[in-house]
Amino acid sequence: MPNYDESFVENSLRALQEEQSQTIDENTELVMNRIDEYLAQYQGEDKVVTSHEIHEQLKKKPLPPPVTTFHPKLDDILGGFYPGQHILIGAQPKSGKSEFILDLVRRTKDHNPLLLAFEQDAEELITIMMERGLEVPLFSTPRLNKTQSIKWITERITESVIKFGTRVVFLDHFGYIKPDKHHAGGYDMLIVDLLQQLKKIAKSLQITIVTAVHTTKMSPLEVPTSDNLKGSAGFRQEADAIIVLWREAYMEGKELIKTNKTLVSIQENRRKGTTGSFRMKMVDYKFIEDEHILFHYESDNPDEDEEENRRFKKFAKGGNS
Repeated sequence: MPNYDESFVENSLRALQEEQSQTIDENTELVMNRIDEYLAQYQGEDKVVTSHEIHEQLKKKPLPPPVTTFHPKLDDILGGFYPGQHILIGAQPKSGKSEFILDLVRRTKDHNPLLLAFEQDAEELITIMMERGLEVPLFSTPRLNKTQSIKWITERITESVIKFGTRVVFLDHFGYIKPDKHHAGGYDMLIVDLLQQLKKIAKSLQITIVTAVHTTKMSPLEVPTSDNLKGSAGFRQEADAIIVLWREAYMEGKELIKTNKTLVSIQENRRKGTTGSFRMKMVDYKFIEDEHILFHYESDNPDEDEEENRRFKKFAKGGNS
């Protein structure tokens, strides 16, 4: 067996490594060239384009006009309900939130609204309207709420769009919606995931989805803000707009008084950036704007709770405490 010295072995190993490195470099360059060719010719729906290309495409295919609610202040601040938007309406339980949703359903009847009311099925909901002597507005709705999974909701929304040309969908309320599978990320991440799926539905079908949301448990005397929504961080992050309702309530001695007066505050508005508030009263389960309404907190003898007075004043300006 030949007797090689150390320098010969080292030089031979170095030469072998350089040869392998050169081969790797050549292979890497070949692969990179093929990737470059593929990406240069890529035509998938997620291909990278310039802003001017998108601009030209939108000019050729303009978006349909927004859906108006015929509430002047609401339409002025929001600009209407735009296709692809997901809008939240937040309020405390038993404060007129569902009635406000029904009022919007009635006002958007020309756009074939779909109502997914998870607390009652269609027959129960319409029976309640009949018992109250209310006119039943025209809307589409599932005959039976078989489930509240996001998959089922997507199917019913798509069905309504195909059958009736639905442009706006109302969900009442978010707490009933269930994920299609177990979510391991905790409640906050579950909220974000569900909101993103609803937003995806709105964009793909070019409709507006309006979803009712409960606040966390709080006194009816407290004026809520978007910070009080259950999972508020996720809602503020994902929603296109957040409308918060406060039905007037105050104590008269030991008795809790709830009136027909409602303060409506737009606290998030991603599209226009404008926020603000306006006053409404509910008459025969219909909401009417009335800027002449005075609330108990504005009376000559307001409650002594200075913190709530401050929250009310800020809420009345459309702010978030």
